[in-house]
Amino acid sequence: MTIQEASSQADWDSFLASQPYSPFLQSWTMGEVYRDIGEEPVRLEMRENDQLVGICQAIIVPARRGKHLAVPYGPVVSTVNNSQLTINLLVDELKKVAKDNGCTFIRLSPFWPKDNSITIPNTKHSPLHLLAEHIWYLPLITSNTIEGEHSSPLL
Repeated sequence: MTIQEASSQADWDSFLASQPYSPFLQSWTMGEVYRDIGEEPVRLEMRENDQLVGICQAIIVPARRGKHLAVPYGPVVSTVNNSQLTINLLVDELKKVAKDNGCTFIRLSPFWPKDNSITIPNTKHSPLHLLAEHIWYLPLITSNTIEGEHSSPLL
């Protein structure tokens, strides 16, 4: 198993599209969106005998709570190679990337089924959602609680 920096957008997107779970936050294009807002993407690919078996897009986030490496809805690993060893090797590589970029921690938010038996070593559940700070709230109904009226600000 080799883990290396990805260089082919076509291979990346083709692999992602072929998986049962293909979160758009792991797409190559979304990494470019993050780059445009000042958060540098790091794209790692996992290969077994030169065959692409997994991808992991991480983002270097310069947040108020500390510079960190965020992995939104990733990694994405082929069901054939979704093993504990694969994840352990990937986490080791993510640690190197985080240290090389001056990050103080890694936030992973894997998009895996609940019955997945794979664990991420030395982690604990976060009390905060990974992407909550990027959500914009647009109310579709305004309430006048005094008069009991509801209206839409979009009309």
